[in-house]
Amino acid sequence: MIRSIAEKLRHPFTPIYYVGTLVHASSYDLACQNFPQVYPHPDRETPEVIQEVARELINSFPAPPVSEADPFVRDVGWMTIEVRQQNAPSQRVDNHYVRFFKARNPGYAKGHGLVVIVPITVRNISAGFLSRLGALLR
Repeated sequence: MIRSIAEKLRHPFTPIYYVGTLVHASSYDLACQNFPQVYPHPDRETPEVIQEVARELINSFPAPPVSEADPFVRDVGWMTIEVRQQNAPSQRVDNHYVRFFKARNPGYAKGHGLVVIVPITVRNISAGFLSRLGALLR
């Protein structure tokens, strides 16, 4: 993300995107809490331009799609430690974003990742910065 922001500062008029294949609901939850524009998102449709960018970028990924039905869920082949410890009470987070992630990517415990796009815009950078600053001040 820091590298994406640095690129945006060097090229302010060029569209820049962070693309990540997230393998755990907590990563998706964190992205949604820190940035107002994250795709896919449970509360809004993904704009066509973002879908086109996402398709182009994910076709360059070495990880294959899990199914033809949803090319945005990829078989990354690895899992986070939290998935292996999922039954621990401290790992049970259940909110709107987590439920969406688990519904869209039910095989995350098998090493499937959801491709997430975050446009690097002034709005997203500002919101992310303010969110992190607020967390540090708390």
